[in-house]
Amino acid sequence: MYRLKTIMALLMAASLIFPITPWKMDRARADVSNNFNPKIYVDGTEISQGQKGVDYGAGSISIEYDSSFVLNGGRSINEIKITANGRYDETDKFDVLLAPGRITFNLKQIPGQPAPVRLRPISLYSIYIPYGLFKNSSGVTNPAVNFYLSQKVSKTRQIF
Repeated sequence: MYRLKTIMALLMAASLIFPITPWKMDRARADVSNNFNPKIYVDGTEISQGQKGVDYGAGSISIEYDSSFVLNGGRSINEIKITANGRYDETDKFDVLLAPGRITFNLKQIPGQPAPVRLRPISLYSIYIPYGLFKNSSGVTNPAVNFYLSQKVSKTRQIF
């Protein structure tokens, strides 16, 4: 049991250092905004980058950003990816709602299933917003954003 815990801790630490999430190294660009500033909410409560102990029973994840940004023409909101532990694409577990300045990912309710879809417990989640997905009226685009959070294990134990 101790060996399994050690291996899991090392794998999670490695996924923080070397994320498998698709991302680009962007050089400094004049057309990228520093005002995009997304804020992440889980069930209406704002969370910080790398926050631990997020409830895996949560029903929604919301991203709020500067409302002057709109979806860039020819791009799709489906380019935003939510992954667990650096390799499991969890994006398809969510229904996506786009409103000015806000994207909401609601966990799907599958008809005929006794329980709703849930987030994976004991997992490190990454929310990835690609560069240039949004732009404002001046043609300024958003930078690439990787946002991390970890799910709650129990009241006494956390992932890290």
